[in-house]
Amino acid sequence: MSRKHALALSGAVFLILTLGFYILFSERGVADLNKLNADREHLAEQNRRIVRENLLLGEEIDRLNHDPAYIERIARKELGMIHRNEIVIKPRQAAERPETAGR
Repeated sequence: MSRKHALALSGAVFLILTLGFYILFSERGVADLNKLNADREHLAEQNRRIVRENLLLGEEIDRLNHDPAYIERIARKELGMIHRNEIVIKPRQAAERPETAGR
């Protein structure tokens, strides 16, 4: 092998190694590709969670628009409302009760 061929081969090997390191470790290299893939998976999971939440909210909106029993249950639970013919009885606290005689 002549000196010229050896020099060309050395240059080609150096160029290949340099490009390999650039591909692996540069800003747009394999490490960055792995990070972008992880970010994409995180965003996909976040999108799936948001879709599930939207479906549940859509179901609740439908029930609020069409289910009177559900509306009544929500009004009682969240707003503390009572029906027109119901009576609310509050128990007395222990301090409010009169002392019993003879004890």
